[in-house]
Amino acid sequence: METISLTLPDVVIGRLRDQVARGVHLCEDDAASEAIRQMVEARYRAKVEAFHEALALGIAQLDRGEVIPFDPDEFLREDNEELDRTP
Repeated sequence: METISLTLPDVVIGRLRDQVARGVHLCEDDAASEAIRQMVEARYRAKVEAFHEALALGIAQLDRGEVIPFDPDEFLREDNEELDRTP
């Protein structure tokens, strides 16, 4: 495990110390690590939720017949042509 140094606002340090004082965590390092883990997990969950919402919207559009034909070969051709034009 690697050690890093962080500068945190006083209010954040106060919350970490409070959690240690209440016995929620054994030390400030554990409290900070858990807070970062929860933040990363919450961001991941938000991305998954946004994906599910977009997927549900797409399925609803398909069910209503709101579709356009998609030709993967044409898409790749257009993409390659665009790349060829890029300096």
